Amino acid sequence: MTKGITIGDRSYHLTNEYSWKWIQRRGLIPMTISWNEKEDFSKEPWNIDFDDSYFWNGGYIVCSITKDFSDWKEHDLYESLIAYVKRKDTIMKNRVFLLSFPIIQTEGVYVRDHTLLSPKVQKERFGKNLRELAFTHEPGERGFRGKDFENWRSCFNHYVSSTTELDHYDGSFELPEVWYPHKVPVEQITLEEVLE
Repeated sequence: MTKGITIGDRSYHLTNEYSWKWIQRRGLIPMTISWNEKEDFSKEPWNIDFDDSYFWNGGYIVCSITKDFSDWKEHDLYESLIAYVKRKDTIMKNRVFLLSFPIIQTEGVYVRDHTLLSPKVQKERFGKNLRELAFTHEPGERGFRGKDFENWRSCFNHYVSSTTELDHYDGSFELPEVWYPHKVPVEQITLEEVLE
């Protein structure tokens, strides 16, 4: 169980070198996720490529509440998170930057439990990393159908249905993921560390 999150707490966001330069130039953290129908949080987002046309048209910055990402490391997710951040940088693909900023408003902020999507929990429950299958196969494709697909869908549905407004979050998630919809000006951003 983690602690609850309140106004003034810092959230931690990983970004790549290209994005960090973009943030410094533009003066804001861009959204991580664009939302198809912002008013219906039950609809799942899609990842977007980074370009100015998508800048802040209704999206979220996805964050951790632990500076060292120990909860992500414990669940075997940290390395894939670092690889994802690097992969989003189509130009430099090298360093990762750990940023933090204070949560200054709670309206529209959500927390999700990423636990069941972690390789650690899936290996314990199902004997295999369904996350890896989901990201390397299409649903129904050989190697990712039947029970494996149903188990993945169940885990994913749990993840989506765990969505809780920050004001109602009680700290009970094992692996909380903060979805922050507000603009974060560069003056509020701290560069905590440059990784790798």
